[in-house]
Amino acid sequence: RAAAAAYKQQQEVARAAALEEQRKQHIREERIRAFIADQRERERIQAAKEQEEARAAEVAARQLLLEKRIAERVAREKKEEDERWVAEERHRQARIRAVLEEKREQTERNAAAYQQQQERIRAAALEDQQQLIREERSRAERVALAAKQEQERLQAAKAAQQEQEQEGLRATLAARQERQRIEAAKLAAQQEREKIRAALAAVSVKPGTIFERSAVPAVAAISRPIAPVTPVARKPVTSQSVVQPTSHGRFDNDSDDDLLAHLSINDAGTPVYALSVTDQRVVVFEPAREKFIEGSRARVRLRTIEEHAIYHVSSISRDEIGEL
Repeated sequence: RAAAAAYKQQQEVARAAALEEQRKQHIREERIRAFIADQRERERIQAAKEQEEARAAEVAARQLLLEKRIAERVAREKKEEDERWVAEERHRQARIRAVLEEKREQTERNAAAYQQQQERIRAAALEDQQQLIREERSRAERVALAAKQEQERLQAAKAAQQEQEQEGLRATLAARQERQRIEAAKLAAQQEREKIRAALAAVSVKPGTIFERSAVPAVAAISRPIAPVTPVARKPVTSQSVVQPTSHGRFDNDSDDDLLAHLSINDAGTPVYALSVTDQRVVVFEPAREKFIEGSRARVRLRTIEEHAIYHVSSISRDEIGEL
């Protein structure tokens, strides 16, 4: 029994040990299964993480590729825009150069035309100046002749005035002689009266008696005023007047002879001439202003001393005539 009890106890101990070993084995298996499950979970998580990272890397790569493509597209568009702007700028510069070249050529053509015009004007001015010199010489001769005739007329008027003065002097001398004769007659009568008084002094005179009734003749003063001879210009004009045309549509001062007669004096004491032009206007000018207008019915010339410019009616417009 003791042995059986010991055996039984030993069996129980062995059974308990076996159970403990089974329990431990079960715990170990559970731990192994838990470890394997945990390992699998970790592997799954790692795989999922790797997949997520792969997807993220793929998305990043796609985003990078997209950004790269966008950058390339933007760069390409910017390059195209720059090239287009450069082309437009070159085209604009080419147009500007073409316009400037055209303007330069136009300026050169205008300068050449102006030079030719100036040469023609100078040639015409030289020809007109020579013609003007000849006309001025002829006009100066006529003016000198008219001045000589006017001088002769003034001398004749002066001689007539002197004759009138001599006549006045002779009349004055005759009046003085008459006064002297009357004074001599008065003196002789006074002496006669003195003699009569002396002769009657010794005679008894009754009061109130009159012995003499003599009248003294009156002497009239002779005065003859002499009016100065003043030349009067025919049709005088002033700097503000305008000569009207006659009934036949012409001015009376169209000829050079009439022009000489249209000399007058304005309010400032300056000689003024009136001259008609082809459009039935009257040009009034004053030599004191250093401007001279000469001409006839056919043309009018204006010469300024400072500019030495000569103009023709045939080469300028009517408005320019008005400005001149």
